[in-house]
Amino acid sequence: IHKKKFEHSPNEQTEGVNDDKNKTNKLKVEIIGDSMINGIVERGLNKDSNSVIKLRKHPGVTSIDILDHVKTSLRRQPDKLIVHAGTNDTTNNINYLKNVKKIAKLTRETSKNTAICFSSLICQTNVQEANEKINKINTNLKNYCNQQNIGFIDNSNVTKFDLTAKGLHLKERGSSKLANNFLNYLF
Repeated sequence: IHKKKFEHSPNEQTEGVNDDKNKTNKLKVEIIGDSMINGIVERGLNKDSNSVIKLRKHPGVTSIDILDHVKTSLRRQPDKLIVHAGTNDTTNNINYLKNVKKIAKLTRETSKNTAICFSSLICQTNVQEANEKINKINTNLKNYCNQQNIGFIDNSNVTKFDLTAKGLHLKERGSSKLANNFLNYLF
């Protein structure tokens, strides 16, 4: 998993930046995603007493919709923002990478101290050609993140055996793997 380090240590005081964090001395994290994160329990992510992780679940959204939700999250000035979306882009012929670039630009312009990270798409078995698109998207996403010094979470450990019978959403063990991928990136 590609990890990005903090630009300043979690205990370092930064004047005027993330005042809520400086008061509580906790890492503020927002995870925004589509229905693939529905099975993750926020309470289970918040085992580290030095962080506050918020899940923002938006079933049915595309990366275009996520852009609007990112604007809301950035107003809260999180230290880290993880975006897991794109599942619905593959069947709607939406240019996911174009929207990733917009999200990254928006984050850099409106919340300079927020480290952005993109989480790779998870395989599907419900639509035959979906995995070809997903593999291409994930390769392009990883390359873009590496070129732009943006965090990237590789979810290739979540396989077709972690999907429900319909082949789109995650079983409990798939959600657990995805949650662990998020935590491994963060800590």
